[in-house]
Amino acid sequence: MCKGDRFSIRKLPSTDQHIGQKAIEVFPLDMLLYHEPCGKLIKDALQRVDKQIIMLGLMDFLPIGKADLRSLEVPEQYMIGDCRVARGNIWAGADNIVKSSGELLYEEDGCSIMKLSSKDHGQIGATSLLPALWRKDFLLEFIEDSWTFDALELPGQYKFMAQDKWYSIGMLPGVFDECHLCYTRDRYEVKLSTIKDEEDRTFVERYVPEGRRIT
Repeated sequence: MCKGDRFSIRKLPSTDQHIGQKAIEVFPLDMLLYHEPCGKLIKDALQRVDKQIIMLGLMDFLPIGKADLRSLEVPEQYMIGDCRVARGNIWAGADNIVKSSGELLYEEDGCSIMKLSSKDHGQIGATSLLPALWRKDFLLEFIEDSWTFDALELPGQYKFMAQDKWYSIGMLPGVFDECHLCYTRDRYEVKLSTIKDEEDRTFVERYVPEGRRIT
């Protein structure tokens, strides 16, 4: 779990290990990820990870309910088997988008893997920062040193669409159902309106840094 503006790269547990996580913290607390170049920091951290498939832990997504982490083995193993897969969406909020794909790649125990198009499925089919598994080799090749963190989405989406080497997949159903706390480009704005449950919203509000504007 990240705190402040830190960023973590999480190693997925192998099938014979207890479900857990290992994280590498990359960014200092006072770094403005949407304003300062950090592409090289990300790639330097990736070089320290000994797994092919990783997750990016973002501090502005809060999970709602439990997630069956063992089910992540299905998209993980598919991505290990096909080196062209750059990103595997695991966000439940994109289930309808993933369902719209007409190309079923794999099915196992109620979990489907669908091929996504960056043209037809937007950022979910390209480089969305919503919960996903990522291929380390893709990120090392794709991320530019001068990019701010949000550049992975834009102009990253357009860079992804312009190439024909990589493609994205979607896990159906998605594992993570999350609300978006949304520390926005405006460093003083914190968006809590996406947290629909009043009790949850009140709980989270207690941890918003002083001086931020809540919307």
